[in-house]
Amino acid sequence: MKKRGQFYLIAALALVMIIMSFIIILNYSERGNYSRIYDIKEELGIESARVLDYGIMNSDDQIDNFAKEYSDFVGDDIEIVFITGSESSLEAFKYVDGVREEIDSDEEEEGNVTIVVNGTEYNFEIMFGENFYFVITQEIEGEKYVAVG
Repeated sequence: MKKRGQFYLIAALALVMIIMSFIIILNYSERGNYSRIYDIKEELGIESARVLDYGIMNSDDQIDNFAKEYSDFVGDDIEIVFITGSESSLEAFKYVDGVREEIDSDEEEEGNVTIVVNGTEYNFEIMFGENFYFVITQEIEGEKYVAVG
């Protein structure tokens, strides 16, 4: 009789272990949301430096064309605000469906500028010469992801 009770106990433990294995595998294999903005931030930093270098070497400002093309490349779910220019003529803009939209910027004090994007203020230090900054935002299932460069 004692052997029969042990058999049922071991069978119950084995069944529980099999069920737990399925639950663990299902939880592990669920696909989470992934924001691409951190990869885009890194790529945008590299590519924009090359575009600025080209503009300086050839006296050909291509940053506006680059911003339009890059905004089209990343898609509609990601918003990029570009801040470009020198300390005397700084401008902030974004592209929505291929159309350039200007964004107000406030120069608080000598060398600093504030940009308001979706209700949040971002401060940038203006350097001597050409400047290029950006704010990338993406919303996934109610969560907002932001990268600044």
